[in-house]
Amino acid sequence: MASPPPIIEYAVFFALAAVLILLVGEYLAWVYRDQANSDHELPRLLTGIQRLDSVFTPIENGIYRLTGIEPSREMTWKGQVKAVLVFNAFIWALLYVVLYFQNGLPMNFVDVAGQSWDLAYHTASSFTSNTNQQHYSGENLSVFTHTFGIGIAMFLTPATGLALMPAFARAFTNDENPRLGNFYENVVRGLVRFLLPFSFLIALILMAEGSVQTITSGQLTVETFTMGVQNIRIGPHAGIEAIKMFGTNGGGINGANAATAFENPTPLSNLVLTLAMPVSTFCAIYAWGAWVGNRSHGIALVAAFFLIYAALTGVAVVGETGPNVAMEVQENGLTVDQSVGNMESKETRFGPTASAIWGLSTTGTTNGGVNSMHN
Repeated sequence: MASPPPIIEYAVFFALAAVLILLVGEYLAWVYRDQANSDHELPRLLTGIQRLDSVFTPIENGIYRLTGIEPSREMTWKGQVKAVLVFNAFIWALLYVVLYFQNGLPMNFVDVAGQSWDLAYHTASSFTSNTNQQHYSGENLSVFTHTFGIGIAMFLTPATGLALMPAFARAFTNDENPRLGNFYENVVRGLVRFLLPFSFLIALILMAEGSVQTITSGQLTVETFTMGVQNIRIGPHAGIEAIKMFGTNGGGINGANAATAFENPTPLSNLVLTLAMPVSTFCAIYAWGAWVGNRSHGIALVAAFFLIYAALTGVAVVGETGPNVAMEVQENGLTVDQSVGNMESKETRFGPTASAIWGLSTTGTTNGGVNSMHN
């Protein structure tokens, strides 16, 4: 099936992104309305969202009782800083232990060795700080490590950023009140009401499109067209991929990342994952405007970032879909067919336009995930 014209792909993507940023931004503003000490009111068309309180509140209260969190105990900025450091030290320690000792942990179906002390240190530091730089290939981690190490960090580290946003907003509106809310309450709300529901929805779409989701096997053995045998690592691709993109995490289960069909099988899955990057990032800026009492402030900031992002993406799309004059060389009566643009290091199911949009999206949101090779 022929791809739509680049201008259509570009226009549809940014139109969808703009609408979703506003909708998800309103939802996020509602999630932290009380924590930001805001008088934010949902637009009339979205007031039905408030019914979700009856679903989320019992879950949150159960977590508070289990962990000993007291939501009513508000913190000053010093308390917030201390809580962030303690919370992230816990994430780092958990991740380091899982990475270093993964060879002796369950669900290591292909006997993957544990990481060296320095590689585990780098990986734990990278994912705890939401940097997500990888000095290893995803195939070198077990299903347990992906699920209970990297996967948990992919939820908890963006939750750290979410938890600080309402405190930041209160600093603008609190006047002389030094109390900025409870960091741990904000983490729980960010997980229960924002990261988990949206990641679950994205994962369902990915599975419907054919993405792999399993924790009972770590490898698929297949026979190739040349009658050889190939071992392909598998795991909870859909779940990891969802939070990887929505939580601005870059590390995937496969070394080729979202260029692989197990992580990103179809053009629809690619569209959903690409949208997840700007939506999850810009919606927080929009929500800040709602929290401080003036949506127009948030809209102005989003518009400034969005226009730069769209303009640079347009440059990339033009560059990737046009012919490369350096390749217009005739050799033995043959020339390179450039009718579909630059397909070097790109997947045919996505093409140059979708690859360029992804490339600028992952760079502009500091995500790090790729659906083509940026060489």
